[in-house]
Amino acid sequence: MSKQSFNAKLQDAGLERSVLSAIMCHGANLLLDIEELLSATDFYWPQNQKLFHVFSFLVKEKDIQTFDVPTILSTCKSKSFELFEKESDHLEYIESLPIGPPDKDNAISLSIKL
Repeated sequence: MSKQSFNAKLQDAGLERSVLSAIMCHGANLLLDIEELLSATDFYWPQNQKLFHVFSFLVKEKDIQTFDVPTILSTCKSKSFELFEKESDHLEYIESLPIGPPDKDNAISLSIKL
């Protein structure tokens, strides 16, 4: 087993996804709170690093307060972020984030664990 695949097994993709889900659902204020605890590089999975970076870019550079799928996808495209090999997988992953997001207080706790 390579070191990279061993490290991947130690990472909690669900935890990363929960944090991103909360940010997508609760908006800019939660992102800013979470950014006090972690940055994009604290995510193990590259697609999650890129999404966190996109959320931060939208808030800080575009003054966006809430997130929606078309805005996220167009920002990924404009920044040349390939989240997955197939573009349809981008949409499926991002659309699935808001399903069962943690509340704001739980999102902070999850960010600390991450």
